Amino acid sequence: MIVLYGHYQEAFLQEGDCYWNSGIFMFTRKTLLHGFALHLPEVAALLEEVRGQGAALSLAEAYQRAPNISLDHGLMERSTQVAVVPVDMGWSDVGTWSALWDLFPKDAQGSITLGRTLNLDSRDCLILAQDRLVATLGLQDTVVVDTPDATLVCPMSRVQEVKDLVAELSRRQMVETEWPVTVERPWGRFTVMESGPAYKVKLIVVDPGKRLSLQMHHQRAEHWVVVQGTALVTIGRELRRVAANESVFVPLNTAHRLETPGSEPLSIIEVQTGAYLEEDDIIRLDDDFWRQTEDSEDKIAGELRP
Repeated sequence: MIVLYGHYQEAFLQEGDCYWNSGIFMFTRKTLLHGFALHLPEVAALLEEVRGQGAALSLAEAYQRAPNISLDHGLMERSTQVAVVPVDMGWSDVGTWSALWDLFPKDAQGSITLGRTLNLDSRDCLILAQDRLVATLGLQDTVVVDTPDATLVCPMSRVQEVKDLVAELSRRQMVETEWPVTVERPWGRFTVMESGPAYKVKLIVVDPGKRLSLQMHHQRAEHWVVVQGTALVTIGRELRRVAANESVFVPLNTAHRLETPGSEPLSIIEVQTGAYLEEDDIIRLDDDFWRQTEDSEDKIAGELRP
């Protein structure tokens, strides 16, 4: 592979006798696995542990253990079985808001509006709404993006600087850079609906046949209300079924587990109360997804209190 920099790269591209790697690859499953075995044997070994019944690893755990390397560097630059196929097609990474601006048709005011928006006398704007109404008045050349996590408002000419804004959020350790409103988990997902001093409200969705870890919390209690499906709930030594419109209470320092035995997703509203409500107040006693657990059987037995 030859790497060109600066004016050499520009001159090479201006010659026109070259192709641009769009990052779109096509291969058979057999060829890809052979490439892993030849060039990334550690990835091939992890995939072997994931395959088949009774797999030693979950896919999520294998991904965490895999080397941090792209397909380009890991395989394509090392393989001798690569062919370039030129194609003439529309293609965009859509990596910036300005790229999105080029894709969608504009309205009579020259603006792009998506979602529930009310646009009065705002021109040449990009306005995106998700969960709530976004109303604008008299804006010009402005980007407005409203998401459940945060709202972005900036001049169209400065959209390239959004990365600096994200870096500043990380520098200040703001919670939005660590935890989105909806968090995916191997058993399903949860969405934070409301929070305040000493309380937090979540919508928890458990996929069919999945269950959360057997866990406990030292600093919070939980109230669960089933809104869809049937829950199989462990609280201490008690195992019970909880149907829609029914509720249970999980006391402080009590082992508990939530699972869905049926073929439909389980949805519950969880109200947490306590002095500390962050996700690191979870002591896992048993887990289906190989996440860290307490490994003492005596401790587990002791925590399964009524």
